[in-house]
Amino acid sequence: MSDDTYLEIQSGGLLKLPPQVLRQMRAPVGTRFGLIPAGENLAILFRDNESAPEMRAWLPHCTFVGLIGSFGIADLFSTINMSQKSGVLVFESGPVSKRVFFDHGEVVFSESNDPEHRLGELLVKRGKLSRQQLDAIVGEKHAGVRLGAFLVQRGHLTAKDLYETVRHQVEEIIYSIFPMSSGCFYFFEGGFLAEDLSQFRLNTQNILMEGYRRLDEWGLMREKIPHDGVVLHVSGDAPDTGFESPHMDKVFRLIDGKRSVRELMRGSGLGEFDVTRAIYDLLRRGVVEAIDPKAVKDDKTKSLDAVIEAYNRLFLVVAQALDRAGRADAVGVQGLEDFVQGLDERARKILEGVQFDLQHGFAAAQARLLANMEKLSVGSGARSKVTKIAGLGDMFKRQQLQGVLDEVLNYLLFTLKNALPPDQADTFIQKVRAAHRRLRETRS
Repeated sequence: MSDDTYLEIQSGGLLKLPPQVLRQMRAPVGTRFGLIPAGENLAILFRDNESAPEMRAWLPHCTFVGLIGSFGIADLFSTINMSQKSGVLVFESGPVSKRVFFDHGEVVFSESNDPEHRLGELLVKRGKLSRQQLDAIVGEKHAGVRLGAFLVQRGHLTAKDLYETVRHQVEEIIYSIFPMSSGCFYFFEGGFLAEDLSQFRLNTQNILMEGYRRLDEWGLMREKIPHDGVVLHVSGDAPDTGFESPHMDKVFRLIDGKRSVRELMRGSGLGEFDVTRAIYDLLRRGVVEAIDPKAVKDDKTKSLDAVIEAYNRLFLVVAQALDRAGRADAVGVQGLEDFVQGLDERARKILEGVQFDLQHGFAAAQARLLANMEKLSVGSGARSKVTKIAGLGDMFKRQQLQGVLDEVLNYLLFTLKNALPPDQADTFIQKVRAAHRRLRETRS
């Protein structure tokens, strides 16, 4: 019998698998595994991770395990909350590992090995430290000393600043779990949170509601603000009474035509979601414009005609589904006119006199759309100055047009969602959204 066929049991009960099995698992030679008994006919192998040795002690306390894609994240949190369990819920997807600690069903802490979630990175993002300051502090800090404690001791942060940032860090890690669709989860029951770590009392039900609200809104916001390198320009005046949200006021005051979303985060001290949400609301109000520097290039596939044609194919698919569901009125003259009246002034001007029909969509109105875009591009003030920059004129027109067509698509899908049974609507809308994402990626 070849040595390649032997399973080796090492000290501490760890297992060493045959090399050919490791190759099939794409695990490095020498990788060891712990064993989780899971009943009379099943045992689960758990990879021994030298960077997380505490996991060995947790193995006997593993009470449930599964695939992320097959079990709703909200259901996991709710189960732990309702049963008032204490322990740690671990999510692993590839090299990324995230942990959420519970005490009697409530979230008290979280950890992540994603560099984006490190305390230092969050401090830089929120404008509490510059990158140069962080690099110098990390070089000065002694091994074994926590960064937060060191920053407070040296006067770089107040205890209040640190508390708020760590709480924000804990929340952001948890919210980042909701979009995860692949990998595994494990729950180890018991009190495993190190005593020297901060603890918070976060209402689990509130976490669930906020997590899913963000998940729903990110999809819409990313269509207009695809990444944190997007630059914002003021194109309208703030209302005399201010905006309805203090975050909108704070972000609007910082927009100067040079700062990107990333820099607005630093300047405002707000988190990524809050800044992106404020910008999204400002875009909808028509008082700012978003410019993607990555998109400052012109080719045939990005012409306004091509944009209209690509969107029109999506519109026709949705409109025909509306017709079958008995809601053709939504794309009729009156239905579309009522919808357009609810948009901001710029969107109304772009869609002025444009009509839709079930056979050709906007095809017959394409010339009118382009004429409206051309009239809108002739103006003065900050917007016209921006469009004089090489390449930005065409990009501005394209982004404005895409923004309005996105609104039309959202309206049609919303109407369809309320016209079909939920199971039919959700499946159909997911397919359309996927096609829409591909369309946006092709033209960015």
